[in-house]
Amino acid sequence: MTSSNGSIMLILSSPSGAGKTTLTKKIQQKYQNFKISVSHTTRAPRSNEVDGVDYHFVSHEKFKGLIKEDKFYEYAKIFENYYGTTKKGVDETIKNNDIIFSTEHGPDGGDEVNHNINTNDDKIENFGWAISSYGDHHYNYKNYQKEKLFPLYKSHSKYGFEEPLTYFYPSIGISEIVKIKNNQDDLESYNLLVASMGKDIEEGDLSLHYIKTDKYFKIIDQKILEIGQRIRDMIYVEKLNKVFMFFETSASVGFFTLQ
Repeated sequence: MTSSNGSIMLILSSPSGAGKTTLTKKIQQKYQNFKISVSHTTRAPRSNEVDGVDYHFVSHEKFKGLIKEDKFYEYAKIFENYYGTTKKGVDETIKNNDIIFSTEHGPDGGDEVNHNINTNDDKIENFGWAISSYGDHHYNYKNYQKEKLFPLYKSHSKYGFEEPLTYFYPSIGISEIVKIKNNQDDLESYNLLVASMGKDIEEGDLSLHYIKTDKYFKIIDQKILEIGQRIRDMIYVEKLNKVFMFFETSASVGFFTLQ
């Protein structure tokens, strides 16, 4: 099944115990863009299962309420328990994996966080760098021809470009952006972690920046976690719900678990 944005939906069906979970995990290990929609069930979780990762474990009353509200693409009752795939879960999985978050490192300040949605339709937004930037040319390197070519206008939209999701002035030296998993009851927002390098912690360097937006990419929350290290690389492992960071300052690795 192909969605309207070009994503392909695969439905894997077999008798119980035939190896569906094993197969999907093998595919996911080989193809990083292969995503699994997490089903709902009324059965009790097994000792090694995690709510929201293996299944969304809900009560019979909750499941029947979702049926009445026509929230499922498909569902079935097997023995004494219900299993089903919600429309919202599938739609959000497709939507959330058709977004590219990127950054532009400003000249002197103006580091941007940008986003492109529906990237399968071959339309890539133009953010106008370096015609427009909220940074400045370096004061100790004046090149008037370059400044004429790259005026660094303090607006993107006024000159026909897309505005960034957010920007940092002074520059924080963005090294990595990762999208982290939403809570089960909050599927209509985007949660990002932005790693910084630099050298001045009071300016937002050497820190981890948390950005939360609504479904229209309007920022609704923003926090800073001071690390005190230049964060060169960062990886989010969804299965473990942990973020791993490589610190350039001390050549060490750190991690934390998301709540």
